[in-house]
Amino acid sequence: MVASKTTSTLTSFFLLSLLLPLLFVIGCKDQKDKEGPVDDKKGEQTSQNTILPGDTSSAKEVSGEAKILTTLKFTPKKGDIFRYKLTQISKVVQEGGVTANSNSIQYFTQKVTDVKKDGRIELSIRYDSIIVNNLTVSPKMRNEVTFDSRKKEDKVNPDYKQYNAIIGAEVTVLVKPNGEIEDIMGHKAVLEKALGNNKDSLTAQQREMFENQLKNEIYLVPLQQEFQFYNDNGMIDSSQSWFRENMIPIAGIFPAKSTLMYKIENVREVNGKRIATISSNISTDIAKKKLSQNSVEFVLKNSIITGVGKSMVDVEKGTTIYKSNTISMDLDVEAVNKENKEQKQRMKQSINSQITIELIK
Repeated sequence: MVASKTTSTLTSFFLLSLLLPLLFVIGCKDQKDKEGPVDDKKGEQTSQNTILPGDTSSAKEVSGEAKILTTLKFTPKKGDIFRYKLTQISKVVQEGGVTANSNSIQYFTQKVTDVKKDGRIELSIRYDSIIVNNLTVSPKMRNEVTFDSRKKEDKVNPDYKQYNAIIGAEVTVLVKPNGEIEDIMGHKAVLEKALGNNKDSLTAQQREMFENQLKNEIYLVPLQQEFQFYNDNGMIDSSQSWFRENMIPIAGIFPAKSTLMYKIENVREVNGKRIATISSNISTDIAKKKLSQNSVEFVLKNSIITGVGKSMVDVEKGTTIYKSNTISMDLDVEAVNKENKEQKQRMKQSINSQITIELIK
């Protein structure tokens, strides 16, 4: 029974945590939110002369050769410390009267602990505080989950043990010069803390599943949102633009090629530093619109996917000052029983997501 209860609790935790990085949340606009992360550690000083988003509002654009960039890479220096606020919002509407609204704010701190000879950057990252408000409503059910790591009652609530295990825990993140996260390390210790006395109640398969979910959904996916993608060689041609292609599963089933296009819109100077504003948009090419899994055939009847973004980066270091992305998806999928074609189900879903990342100090 202990194993069953632990598995159920952790599964609920990780399923809810998917809404943090993947459903792009905006948090509550109350006074406490404006105060920032109360779990912040004292004694740590962020990098000197840090440029914040507000510093760029009245900055003038540079002209001539200064506005033409030939390289952009993620190249912070050892000892640099940055603090970010990750704000997300998402609304999912599914046919049949099902809606899911997800709201969250995550404050996190990162410190550059090493710069490898090949240019890869090693970071120590921790979540200082997390605020979550998830609401799912259907004709037969209403489920709301709220959590605020800054509140004493939530810190001591055993129902939130898994969330609280994340707060203050440091993991190591390895980032390539092109802005892609290569690896996450140290997350297993976080899982051990989350499991507590129940850590021996999971099977090896269950433990591996939760380790992977923790690594990807709690750390890799949301933290990757911070880093601007650059060309692998860091070079920028005269068009001042570049692109990145990835294979992604639409609706978790249909393979699609996602193309992200980036373009430098302008370069401004703030306190002697150049700040580049980069626009982005996404396009998708779905390779297969009919696939089978076991006895079910899935057919993608219609799909509309759009995405735009804007980011501001420090030209010298390639670090993110501000980033905002908005994605909209409308999907229409039909599931057909291959053994009985009369048994079919139509599933329509609309997803609207937004994520904003701000350097706060």
